[in-house]
Amino acid sequence: MHIYENQKYVKEINDFSNQIDLSFFEQKTILVAGACGLVMSYLIDTLLARKKLDIKIIALVYSNADRKRFSNCDPRLSFVFGDVKDAETFRGLTQHVDVVLNGASIVDPKGYKERPVDTMLINILGTKNLLDLCVANNAAFLLTSSCEVYGDADVDVITENYCGKVDPMVVRSCYNESKRACETLCVSYSAETGIKTYVARLSRTFGPTQSPKDTKALSQFIRNGILNENIVLKSRGEQLFSYTYVQDIVSGIITILSRGKSMNAYNVCNRETLRLKEVAGIVSSIANTRVVYDLSKDDLATGYSNAHTAIQDPTKLEELGWNANVSIEKGLQVTMDVLKDTYFNQR
Repeated sequence: MHIYENQKYVKEINDFSNQIDLSFFEQKTILVAGACGLVMSYLIDTLLARKKLDIKIIALVYSNADRKRFSNCDPRLSFVFGDVKDAETFRGLTQHVDVVLNGASIVDPKGYKERPVDTMLINILGTKNLLDLCVANNAAFLLTSSCEVYGDADVDVITENYCGKVDPMVVRSCYNESKRACETLCVSYSAETGIKTYVARLSRTFGPTQSPKDTKALSQFIRNGILNENIVLKSRGEQLFSYTYVQDIVSGIITILSRGKSMNAYNVCNRETLRLKEVAGIVSSIANTRVVYDLSKDDLATGYSNAHTAIQDPTKLEELGWNANVSIEKGLQVTMDVLKDTYFNQR
């Protein structure tokens, strides 16, 4: 089953699309990089669910196989094929673009461990190429950045003016440092060319559009739960993080684009904060399985973040009128239900 055929997911998208203000996108052409990813695919589905929205979406995908993530039936959606790192990908783009959204990135521990160079180049070169496209079109640009720019924070609650604590001599910093560089590229392009740039610093994000092969800790919990396996913690689980359901992330991005200030970063995060072991407990409760501990060395260990606390403060975004509406528990229930029916056929 394709996710766009999953009735629970379709209903959620339709309900959300009808509730949220999408007027910012009216009569605009937007290019979306990382179109098949967790966040951007949910955003595209939300926009297309509003049948009368006058919009054109150009989705950057790597291959025709990626294109199949979306239904063929909406003429408002078209595709560009290629690698975001390669400037040639955009040379033949003749349509005028009003907004560019960059969600293209390697985003899981296996990728960081096996492809640290590519992790950096996709972020930095991809962002540069998309910013150049914005300059050529006088388009607005939004970067989906990450709470990981803060590194192993030494403050209790992180606001946007906290500068972070990242060791550049650790390979795992390939993601953190390249995202930090991308943020600086954004403000530099704005200062030099006058284009509008916005940065959304996403908390740890989950939802039914995530890849079933994702190797992040929470994603592994979800997969184990769906398969009726024990939820395996590979640490004591004391890490305290902000987690946010993808729908709230998407509404945050829309709020930043429509009401935010250029050359600013915004934390996009639920005010609910949980320890990793508490999240594991929620998943095990939904799945009716057990939480077990495996403290032996993990072969992906070098791909995981060393941060022990990453509690973001969403006040700046809330002042624009945004609020998270989906509890972590409810979001996990929907995520597991949709992934189960779509990819695992576990009933």
